[in-house]
Amino acid sequence: MAAAAPAAMAYDVNDKFSVGGVLAATGQCQSLGDAPEGVDNECKGAMPFQLEMSLRPDERNEFFMKLAFAVDNGLNEVSP
Repeated sequence: MAAAAPAAMAYDVNDKFSVGGVLAATGQCQSLGDAPEGVDNECKGAMPFQLEMSLRPDERNEFFMKLAFAVDNGLNEVSP
Protein backbone atom coordinates (compact mmCIF):
# COMPACT_ATOMS: atom_id res chain seq x y z
CA MET A 1 0.00 0.00 0.00
CA ALA A 2 1.32 3.47 -0.83
CA ALA A 3 0.31 6.83 0.55
CA ALA A 4 1.08 10.44 -0.26
CA ALA A 5 0.23 13.50 1.80
CA PRO A 6 0.31 17.13 0.69
CA ALA A 7 1.63 19.80 3.02
CA ALA A 8 -0.75 20.73 5.83
CA MET A 9 -1.62 24.32 6.61
CA ALA A 10 -2.92 25.88 9.81
CA TYR A 11 -5.25 28.84 10.06
CA ASP A 12 -4.03 31.60 12.37
CA VAL A 13 -7.14 33.10 13.95
CA ASN A 14 -4.97 35.80 15.53
CA ASP A 15 -1.37 36.15 16.77
CA LYS A 16 -2.00 33.81 19.71
CA PHE A 17 -4.48 31.19 18.47
CA SER A 18 -4.28 28.84 15.48
CA VAL A 19 -6.33 25.88 14.25
CA GLY A 20 -5.21 23.09 11.93
CA GLY A 21 -6.25 19.62 10.94
CA VAL A 22 -5.48 16.46 9.03
CA LEU A 23 -8.02 14.40 7.07
CA ALA A 24 -6.92 11.12 5.51
CA ALA A 25 -8.56 8.26 3.62
CA THR A 26 -7.19 4.82 4.40
CA GLY A 27 -7.75 1.29 3.19
CA GLN A 28 -7.15 -2.10 4.78
CA CYS A 29 -7.16 -5.48 3.07
CA GLN A 30 -7.04 -8.99 4.48
CA SER A 31 -6.04 -12.14 2.68
CA LEU A 32 -6.78 -15.27 4.69
CA GLY A 33 -5.27 -18.57 3.62
CA ASP A 34 -6.97 -20.79 6.23
CA ALA A 35 -10.20 -18.83 6.58
CA PRO A 36 -13.27 -20.48 8.09
CA GLU A 37 -16.25 -21.18 5.83
CA GLY A 38 -18.06 -17.97 4.89
CA VAL A 39 -15.13 -15.62 5.60
CA ASP A 40 -13.85 -13.93 2.46
CA ASN A 41 -10.84 -11.81 1.63
CA GLU A 42 -12.05 -8.24 1.95
CA CYS A 43 -10.96 -4.63 1.69
CA LYS A 44 -12.53 -1.88 3.79
CA GLY A 45 -11.86 1.80 4.24
CA ALA A 46 -11.77 4.26 7.10
CA MET A 47 -11.36 8.02 7.40
CA PRO A 48 -9.46 9.48 10.36
CA PHE A 49 -9.67 13.20 11.14
CA GLN A 50 -7.34 15.04 13.48
CA LEU A 51 -8.08 18.56 14.79
CA GLU A 52 -5.21 20.61 16.25
CA MET A 53 -5.45 23.83 18.25
CA SER A 54 -2.62 25.96 19.57
CA LEU A 55 -2.78 28.87 22.04
CA ARG A 56 0.37 30.94 22.57
CA PRO A 57 -0.24 33.39 25.45
CA ASP A 58 3.35 34.70 25.16
CA GLU A 59 6.57 33.94 23.27
CA ARG A 60 7.79 31.29 25.75
CA ASN A 61 4.61 29.26 26.36
CA GLU A 62 2.21 27.26 24.22
CA PHE A 63 -0.85 25.17 24.99
CA PHE A 64 -1.44 22.55 22.30
CA MET A 65 -4.45 20.24 21.96
CA LYS A 66 -4.95 17.46 19.42
CA LEU A 67 -8.24 15.58 18.99
CA ALA A 68 -8.56 12.55 16.73
CA PHE A 69 -11.71 10.92 15.35
CA ALA A 70 -12.25 8.05 12.94
CA VAL A 71 -15.19 7.18 10.69
CA ASP A 72 -15.94 3.47 10.13
CA ASN A 73 -14.24 0.45 11.70
CA GLY A 74 -12.13 -0.77 8.78
CA LEU A 75 -11.84 -4.55 8.91
CA ASN A 76 -13.23 -4.98 12.47
CA GLU A 77 -16.65 -6.11 11.21
CA VAL A 78 -15.34 -8.84 8.88
CA SER A 79 -12.16 -10.12 10.59
CA PRO A 80 -12.40 -13.54 12.15
